[in-house]
Amino acid sequence: MKAKPQKLSPDAVTVSKDCETLERELIFGLSKSYRFYREIRDIVCPFDSQKRIHRYDFKIKRYNTLYQAIDSFWRRFDRNPPGKDMFIPPHHLSAYIIDWVNKRQIPDDAADKLVKEIQDEIPLMDEITLESSRALAQSDGFRQWLSSRELDHMVGKIQALQSLGKLTPASIPELFNQVSAPLRDGFAARSLGALQKQLTDEDELIGPGRALCIGKVALVVGATGTGKSGLLMQMSVAWAIGRPAFGFVPKRSLKILIVQAENDDGDVVEARDGVFKGFELTPEERTQCEQNIHVISTAIAGEQFIRGLEKAVVLQRPDLVIIDPALAYIAGDSRDQSDVKEFLRLQLIPILERHRCGCVLVHHTNKPSNMPERRVAEQDAYAGSGSNEWANCPRIVITLRRLPGSNVFELRVTKRGERLKWTDSEGQPTIVRFLRQSGDPEQIFWSEIDSKDVPATARKRSDKEVLNTVLALIPGEGKIAKNEIIELGREHGVSKNQMYSLIKELVIRGLVLVSNVKQPKGPAKVLLALAPTSLEIQ
Repeated sequence: MKAKPQKLSPDAVTVSKDCETLERELIFGLSKSYRFYREIRDIVCPFDSQKRIHRYDFKIKRYNTLYQAIDSFWRRFDRNPPGKDMFIPPHHLSAYIIDWVNKRQIPDDAADKLVKEIQDEIPLMDEITLESSRALAQSDGFRQWLSSRELDHMVGKIQALQSLGKLTPASIPELFNQVSAPLRDGFAARSLGALQKQLTDEDELIGPGRALCIGKVALVVGATGTGKSGLLMQMSVAWAIGRPAFGFVPKRSLKILIVQAENDDGDVVEARDGVFKGFELTPEERTQCEQNIHVISTAIAGEQFIRGLEKAVVLQRPDLVIIDPALAYIAGDSRDQSDVKEFLRLQLIPILERHRCGCVLVHHTNKPSNMPERRVAEQDAYAGSGSNEWANCPRIVITLRRLPGSNVFELRVTKRGERLKWTDSEGQPTIVRFLRQSGDPEQIFWSEIDSKDVPATARKRSDKEVLNTVLALIPGEGKIAKNEIIELGREHGVSKNQMYSLIKELVIRGLVLVSNVKQPKGPAKVLLALAPTSLEIQ
């Protein structure tokens, strides 16, 4: 007689669980928690509404029947979900099983066997919690089980099509994309004291300052043709062997999945070979990169892309997914906040959280403006084309731009850049790195250069320099009209809109005083004067 599987240990879900133990804990976890059921019901045994059948994911056949009964019970709450988590008491589940089996004219002994098993597993059900079920669903064992089951189903479909003479090259890719994305609950509450700062190697992918963690997104923004794809290939190769790249430090050697739509195989190979040559990798490092980096080239968008992405993540199990470019894969309007929110927050991020990986999104800049305004970091964070949600959602935003009149590029971390604690050659805090592409047109490779080596024609005044420029325009004694200062600022290369912002900042800092003089007609005249203690900004 086969030994009964060991009982669940809620605090330690391991990869070593055999299939029977895993399926047993999974099926009774689904009956114990409505919230857990809602989180994974479209991953495990997804329902085909057209054929009105479930996929049979459980190798233990009776569990597929039990799952369908549990699913039927819980789906009654879809229109009016409960405000708190619920579970099905064993005696209620047993009664429902008997009724469900009778209505479907399933042999009577099936109900008897299922009811007996439910009664036998009451001690197990007492031990199961929402947290232990979630831990099970996040374990390597569950991912391996799910991927093996999906592959088994795919092989079965291919064999069935082949036996019917309907197997074609076009039908196989479609089979690989038939993976349903799960629904998310997203309202699990934790006490304030239970929250912990995630600083473990498992949670932090790239540092310093937790620049990118599991379940989070980084956005890389640049104009078309600036070399974003080559830059990301170089970062990927460095991170795959555990090397820093342009100030971003991986916490370990990362497994990376690149999903791209704009480069053919030749372009990808050129970038790969250029980086391998530039880094002077050893044969062992090349092998490690080839094993840790995988590339998918596809133009599939929308929900089909999300399904395919989750399938690829389940199979490849990367630490980091690079999507290049984001606009190729969102089926909605990139300018519409609800469409972008759906893509990022409701579709992409749950995949990252579920499969414990991070993401780098490559995005195009807005169409260049004719306004000669001075750029500031807060504006650069919103440099990506479309909705502000592109900048609001990611944890960090990185912009890449060519400096005018040079072959030097500025890599600026415009959101949370100060957390990186970068310093320049003089030891001053900075959020900027300067890069230069290889002088060899046959090699795609980026090198970092010191800020002192940036050509004078490409240098941009710092915020401090511009503020001091405006401050110097105000007379040491007496007052000057605000509109006169604005005109003077424009003569010094600072736009009207920027002058308004800079004057406001100087007033807030207490360096400039404002007074109003009533006019016989029209609005009051605004006058500016230096504060008595006003000094140059250091």
